[in-house]
Amino acid sequence: MIIRTPRSLLHFLIDSVLTALAWFAFLYLLANGVVSIVKGDRQGTEEISTLRHLLPSLGTLLVYFLVAVCIALVLYAWAKYNAKRFGGLDRRASPPALSREDLAASFGISVEQLDQLRRSYVSVIHHAPDGHIVGIETRVS
Repeated sequence: MIIRTPRSLLHFLIDSVLTALAWFAFLYLLANGVVSIVKGDRQGTEEISTLRHLLPSLGTLLVYFLVAVCIALVLYAWAKYNAKRFGGLDRRASPPALSREDLAASFGISVEQLDQLRRSYVSVIHHAPDGHIVGIETRVS
């Protein structure tokens, strides 16, 4: 899933440049580390075979991989659980449309006043101190 938020071109360029620099630095350090391991550039140590030197790193990578697999399995199980539990529900459905009578009743006005408000271009609605509508002035033209 990609989450997109509205942002200016300047923010996009700053994010892109910083991301590119971070990836470049990561790849540079990774490549230098692998090259130094393969060449055997170790200071103050006796010569060790390349495979024996890489084994601790491979063990660490294996642990990372297993953790990632476990997290993926937990997320997959959670998604399946939610799909089974809430699969047939549409929680984002819009509520059913109100009838004219229900809409007028929710505002405390008559259906004729509601129709008058719908036809008018300019409406002035007067409210009582408690918030109820006490008067409506409309202009049709």
